[in-house]
Amino acid sequence: MTVTDSMGRAIKDFKLFNKTYDAKGIKSVVDYEDPEVSIRDSKQEDEATDDGKYYLDVTADVTDKNLSSVTSEADNGSGLTVIRPKSITKPTNDGASYVFRYLLSPGDYTIKVTASDAVSNQTEKTTTYKVEAATVPELTISTTASTPLAGGVEVPLTFTFTEKVEEFDISDVKLDENNGGELKPLSWSTTDNITWTVTYVTPKDENKKVTISVEDNTYKSANNINGKGDSLQLDVDGVLPTLTKVTFDPLHQDIGKAVDVKLEFDKELQEAKATLGANNVTSLTADPADKKFGPEP
Repeated sequence: MTVTDSMGRAIKDFKLFNKTYDAKGIKSVVDYEDPEVSIRDSKQEDEATDDGKYYLDVTADVTDKNLSSVTSEADNGSGLTVIRPKSITKPTNDGASYVFRYLLSPGDYTIKVTASDAVSNQTEKTTTYKVEAATVPELTISTTASTPLAGGVEVPLTFTFTEKVEEFDISDVKLDENNGGELKPLSWSTTDNITWTVTYVTPKDENKKVTISVEDNTYKSANNINGKGDSLQLDVDGVLPTLTKVTFDPLHQDIGKAVDVKLEFDKELQEAKATLGANNVTSLTADPADKKFGPEP
């Protein structure tokens, strides 16, 4: 490009709008085509962050011969906050895509991708996406044993979760602080991170209700979601029965003849066995009404 000054001189080196030009001329771009934008995919990661948010990757294909900038933003519909991507991965070769990585709370979003070229032609494309919260894992504590339980016996406990969980161990299981029995650590096991089993030993010498519990937020799902706890109450009859009275009828009997024996306890029993001298007392039957064992009527 050549300019002519007021004295008629042809000048090839000059300044225009604070820019210096020489004989090479002025670079110019002629572009009448808008950039092409296609939002190809939106993918949410399953695992939540500690503050309950989720990563969302939005993939877009953008083409233009004179592409200048590509941006993206997310809108949750509140009109208050425009959310920018945490990172943007630009294509490294022809045919590759842009990836916009967002960190979003659960909810509905409109995602916009905007492309501009060197002469300010611009194209915008939008898509909607619902960020779903992962499910909250729940727990059920159970036993196959029938209550009331005797004192000092081993009882199987089962901890069943609604999905695979992490960070759950025997220390998360709480027993009553005052003589609540004990868990046998060597029996603690799982094969699938969904169901755990352990052997529980009931307390001795005390009748009580024992609560076995796991508190909320003591374990997490595989998606990093804090789980809900549960509790199980067991009736323990830990005090041994006491024989309170023995009755012989008749009180004195000839050798070789039968004697009726009645045994009275302070609580109901399933069965009782007794010997009189070297002889077994036979035909003892229970009378639940008065907690006595005696001969069959």
